[in-house]
Amino acid sequence: MRIGDRIRFINDIGGGIVKKFPKDPRFVVVMDDNGFEISVLKEECVVVKPGLDYGRVSGTQKLSAIKKGITAGSPQKVVNGTAGRNKNMLEIDLHIEKLRPTDKSMDSTMALVYQMETVRHILKSNKKRKGTKIVFIHGQGEGILRREIIKEIEEKFPGYLWSDASFANYGMGGAIVVEIGTV
Repeated sequence: MRIGDRIRFINDIGGGIVKKFPKDPRFVVVMDDNGFEISVLKEECVVVKPGLDYGRVSGTQKLSAIKKGITAGSPQKVVNGTAGRNKNMLEIDLHIEKLRPTDKSMDSTMALVYQMETVRHILKSNKKRKGTKIVFIHGQGEGILRREIIKEIEEKFPGYLWSDASFANYGMGGAIVVEIGTV
């Protein structure tokens, strides 16, 4: 991330232009779309690659563009997966601070790549567990992670069904339920 880069906020609507870096290395000062200078955590921003119109490309194209030039480690282990009361249900919290609590240096772009690698790993490793339900908790925001998960399921996991999780159970937390098909 550099001064002059166009960014989008991950957990909020909008974006802006990077103006400066304050003394605290965790933050960046951004002139938002309304012309106000605000200080935001770097991990809450994603740099918009020049020449890529994020509103007109598929989720897969976005992820491919994000991955270029980034080397993200493969998922080390599945964390926060709990069977809860039902052994045929997994609950996976995809908030990056839950997946990698000790890694504070990961920027939002790398976080998205890591989250999607985790989703793929979970879906592949549970392929033979027919009837299993997996709840991916993706949180609120602009829905970038949600769209990427849905696209991944629809393109690469035929026979898997997805739906938004129950509002009664997850509230505004944003979650997708994936059921591994019996087909």
